[in-house]
Amino acid sequence: QSHEPLYSILSMDHHQICASTANQMVTRVLKLSYTYIGNGQLRLLSFTMSDDTGSIVTVEGRIDPSELGMTLPHEHTIADFAEKYYTPPDSARDRSIANEPISMENLWYLEQNHMGHPDNLVLDSVEDAVTEVDYFHRAGGDAVIDVTPKNVGGDPEVVRAIARETGVTYVHGTAHYVESVQPDYVKAADISDLTTEFVRDITEGIDNTAIRAGIIGEIGLSGHIHDSEEKVLRAGAR
Repeated sequence: QSHEPLYSILSMDHHQICASTANQMVTRVLKLSYTYIGNGQLRLLSFTMSDDTGSIVTVEGRIDPSELGMTLPHEHTIADFAEKYYTPPDSARDRSIANEPISMENLWYLEQNHMGHPDNLVLDSVEDAVTEVDYFHRAGGDAVIDVTPKNVGGDPEVVRAIARETGVTYVHGTAHYVESVQPDYVKAADISDLTTEFVRDITEGIDNTAIRAGIIGEIGLSGHIHDSEEKVLRAGAR
């Protein structure tokens, strides 16, 4: 007749458990005592939370929230959206401009056609990134939250190198964006698969890196929310 909450198992291995109630998420439990009551549910009696509790997870590891300082909360440092979003213009004049290097002379065109030049959709220069992040640092900035989703050319290891070069604290996210840029496996995955993926990115490292995600985002939703987008959103909320 215990009144302890029931937890539904989302994923479990020898080192961690990912479980949830209707209003609470428990991840990376390091020590637990429970009773199995069937139907994939545990009655959790006691647990010890991860050392991440109360901390911010950066690309270099945990820090105290008081250390974060002045923060840019939504940035993309290394990314390539051109493959997914760029379509050559219909107009011969516009195609000619789209083939020119970006300059002050054609900046008017980019302001009117954000997606109309492939170079406007690519952030691939480490040198430029270091220069611009350093400007931010010298102006008093302390931290950047990079919420570049998967499958758009992001590189957490390069972002960490930029953080080390500039001295700026970086937090890197994990997420899947709108359906048009999602990897194929997202459409076939269920919510628990995606939840397990996000938990793994947070507790072990994003994809095949040792860089742990410190935030879930940027998640994208279209004007008409597609099924795969809803799954990602629900997985992130879990």
